[in-house]
Amino acid sequence: ALGGRAAGSRGLGRRGGYNGRFRACLKNTPMLADITEALGRGDTVAALAHARDLLAQEPGNAQAQHLLGVCLQRTGDLRGARAAFERAVELGPDMADHRVSLASMQLAGGEREQALRLLAEAVQLNPNLLVAYVLLAQDAL
Repeated sequence: ALGGRAAGSRGLGRRGGYNGRFRACLKNTPMLADITEALGRGDTVAALAHARDLLAQEPGNAQAQHLLGVCLQRTGDLRGARAAFERAVELGPDMADHRVSLASMQLAGGEREQALRLLAEAVQLNPNLLVAYVLLAQDAL
């Protein structure tokens, strides 16, 4: 639903907001970079292993939890992906991308009201998050 890319990897070139924090986090947590690089190469198995390793060391890492969800979604484990996205939202309440990932799964699962609430929250957190507007527009069609 998110174009096959990690939602958290979108717009890494922009400064400030979530993406600026994510970039800073990549510098401070090399294992996050390992996960995103493996996903970029299409090596979901390696990315999944890196995500699980990082979460074993830092269970409260919201970005790692979100990337775990991306990995699980790519492997077809939608139940696991959803649980990971829900946990990422809990751990990173100010992370708009985490809400978008969960909302996309909710929309696909027919949970429209919950998804629209999450998308509205995501837009409030990051008014420049294009994917949130795209999902809202698709829902309106």
